[in-house]
Amino acid sequence: MITAQGKKGRPVFLLKVLANREREAAVVDCLFRHSPTLGVRRQAQERYVLERKTSRFASPLGEVAIKTAFDINGEELNVKVEYDDLARLAAEHNLPLAVVERQVMAAWQARASRERKQ
Repeated sequence: MITAQGKKGRPVFLLKVLANREREAAVVDCLFRHSPTLGVRRQAQERYVLERKTSRFASPLGEVAIKTAFDINGEELNVKVEYDDLARLAAEHNLPLAVVERQVMAAWQARASRERKQ
């Protein structure tokens, strides 16, 4: 929700909703039923999505899911640890989430480096 300026300088709220085309009618119905709006604007968007793969990794702190994204040439572009796994390990080891993430990623990168040398 974004504050904006409407006709005659009146304050208004701009609400943006992302929804699948299949849910469009239900979302529009919800907006009309649960807000004072008299109109809804619709704009179709395209989305580019990277190819990705999820794998399991046994880190020194415990097992986590690792999500790897690849560019259009199949080269590794981005690696992220599943947030829920980071949160679980942080709670189990009583460590800040950022510390857990750094330790898991360091172990992942060390393993990847060893595999590249082989």
